[in-house]
Amino acid sequence: MENNTNENIKLCLSKFNYTYLEQGNNIRVTHFKPLFIDICINENIIQMTPKLIGWNILTGINDMNFEKVSSYLKRMAILHVFFIIALYIYIQYRDINIDNNMLLLFFSLFIIILISMCFSYFDLKIKYESFQINLLLNLKK
Repeated sequence: MENNTNENIKLCLSKFNYTYLEQGNNIRVTHFKPLFIDICINENIIQMTPKLIGWNILTGINDMNFEKVSSYLKRMAILHVFFIIALYIYIQYRDINIDNNMLLLFFSLFIIILISMCFSYFDLKIKYESFQINLLLNLKK
């Protein structure tokens, strides 16, 4: 029965032109780089695990499970805020003459990076959720 489910999944993936690699009972969908979706079939139960490979805008050089990315992004945002505050305090303490335009530039750069990370996260999240729904609906047919 597992083999039949495996074949049905491969038919659905081929139908929608998803690129995938087959590794025994596991299928790795590589269509949404840097997001890989591992599909594992055990006793007719389909388990999907999304993973991000390293060297992307969300996780930097780390490989990471996609479910952990949102908490990672929250921690990175808090870390960036503390970095900007520490930089501002350091500049004030050392009496370095940096005008407010430079501080505004640092803060703007932080906001732009944070917004692009959020857009990337939600883009990959929507792709993963739509892939999951699309695959499961086509398997039920």
